Amino acid sequence: LCSTALLAAAPGVVQAQSAPTPLQIERSDLGSALTQLARQSGQQLIFSPALVRGKRAPALRGAYTTDQALQRLLAGSNLTYQRTAGGALLIEASAPTRPAPG
Repeated sequence: LCSTALLAAAPGVVQAQSAPTPLQIERSDLGSALTQLARQSGQQLIFSPALVRGKRAPALRGAYTTDQALQRLLAGSNLTYQRTAGGALLIEASAPTRPAPG
């Protein structure tokens, strides 16, 4: 069973990708923090609840672009994100780094 959280604000609320948005995100589990970010920024976020389960996110207060906010919320989680062709942000596991051949 695979479930995915798809979070978005009402149409017409989406902020420009580079415009900082005032954010008030409480320290919480990562899923809740991502939900708060989607609601406050108007940015569509896609993630699997299983992927973020058990991970924590710091509080975030101030004006940030969505990219800046995601970098801070995902720091140390072994997760990353990419923008889809439709403009949504897809949260995914970081690709494992391979040791240099030697």
